[in-house]
Amino acid sequence: MVLNRFNILKIAVNPYLLLLYLSLGQAFILLRIDLAFWYKVLAAISGFAFYYLLIQISEKLFKLFLTISLVFSFFIFPAEHVYGFPDKNMISSVLYTNAGEAWSYIKIVPVTYYLILLFVFLYTLVLLFSHFKKVRNSYLTVSALLIVLAPVATYIFYHNESSFFDTDNRQLNIRYTYVPVIKIPLLIAIEGYQVMRVNHQIIEESRMPDNWEILNKNSLSLKKNIVIVIGESVRKDYMNCYGFPIDNTIFINSTPHFQFENCISSGAYTVPVLTRTLVYSNPFPQFNPADNIVNLVKKAGYKTYWFSNQGYIGIYDSPVSMIAEGCDHYFKYNGGDFHTAKLDTKMLPGISQVIKNDTNSKVIFVHMIGSHPGVTDRTLGKYDQFVLSKEISCYIQSIKNTDSFLSAIYEDLKQTNKSFGLIYFSDHGLKLNNSGEFVHSYETKETHDVPLLVWGNNIETSTYFKAFRNTNQFLELFCELYDIRTSNIKPAYKFISEDDADSSVFEALGEGSQVLDYRKFKRNPVPTLK
Repeated sequence: MVLNRFNILKIAVNPYLLLLYLSLGQAFILLRIDLAFWYKVLAAISGFAFYYLLIQISEKLFKLFLTISLVFSFFIFPAEHVYGFPDKNMISSVLYTNAGEAWSYIKIVPVTYYLILLFVFLYTLVLLFSHFKKVRNSYLTVSALLIVLAPVATYIFYHNESSFFDTDNRQLNIRYTYVPVIKIPLLIAIEGYQVMRVNHQIIEESRMPDNWEILNKNSLSLKKNIVIVIGESVRKDYMNCYGFPIDNTIFINSTPHFQFENCISSGAYTVPVLTRTLVYSNPFPQFNPADNIVNLVKKAGYKTYWFSNQGYIGIYDSPVSMIAEGCDHYFKYNGGDFHTAKLDTKMLPGISQVIKNDTNSKVIFVHMIGSHPGVTDRTLGKYDQFVLSKEISCYIQSIKNTDSFLSAIYEDLKQTNKSFGLIYFSDHGLKLNNSGEFVHSYETKETHDVPLLVWGNNIETSTYFKAFRNTNQFLELFCELYDIRTSNIKPAYKFISEDDADSSVFEALGEGSQVLDYRKFKRNPVPTLK
């Protein structure tokens, strides 16, 4: 038979061939970016065979799964660009994200992603209204074998490392489930269940009595004011005080302070990091939610305040919110209305009033929105100096704004003429990706290289400590600074020193709560400034 243009077109738009194209696309859109090419090819073949089988069983069932795959494409494809592939940390970030943060994330996803999704949407519509002819039973047998063959072969290869039915092990989904439209919902369901189970467990445990025993309570000399400022998404190499060439830390540079040059964040996402920073975590990454810093300082005799520009960060309370609620006073400046809660400066009048008017010895916790993605929202799109791109310019400006924020608190503390301490650290940094956006990332050093700075009425000169420290040791620093001795914390060395730490200082939480070695991470340097 002679092939003419009509026959070629007829073959090209054959519904089954169109379905094969879609299966290939889904394998590359829905599955994680760093999976091997061969895996994605097997996933495309398995996906096509699955759809092929469904059509013969029931077209309604086929259309249902096709619609499900479209929904998950719209969720996974852009989310992976910002958060990474779905795991416990990514899913918890979604659960604890409010409307403002969600809108910020939507805005930083490149337009090309939405154009691809638009094409997938239109393509899926065509398939939903296509007519598929029935085929011989032998073809169905081949399809069934294709679906089963890949996971069985994988099981034979990996059978010594994990089980088919171990639902606590993410390898169930990674290794043995090749059909994207089954893999992704199953993965999210399992991980979502784990997140909610752990969250419920944390809430229950946080209500239990803590284990703090203060050995020197009767001889403690309490500071009048201690302010702990928790920064958000600041990597130190974009700060002038840590060597960045543009002066965006005027206050920090001009005041005497302790500066820790090599502080490593224990993770890449807010909730898992802060639950190991504000809670005693030993051995890492284990922690008892009740043994948190709020319960510690209250037992020491301090009154406690919590100011948050993140508030209830989502449709579910995060473990960080549960810690905050343990304070005597909790002020939330962001309950989801991102139009009225973008700027951290909204918290300053309230913080100032507490510092000046409450005569009790107190610890004030301040949780900033800081440099949270998307960074252009953090500065309302404004910046003092253009550097390479609007995204980078706003990130630099957000750090400058944080510096001014710290300056305002420091001045209020000094004006009281009373003893004080001020601590600033960031929960984690961000990766600058190839598209020029700041996003979360597990295995880059700069994501974990964070600032840690301390001021106090008794700190008269700036001191720079080069020894490696980890944010999961924060309670050790706090107790050392303010002479709180407990039976729980028994540090092997002084935090405020050049004493070498052991190798545990390089531990960081990875995907699925896996403990990774910071020393093996890749670099994500600041681009050359022009």
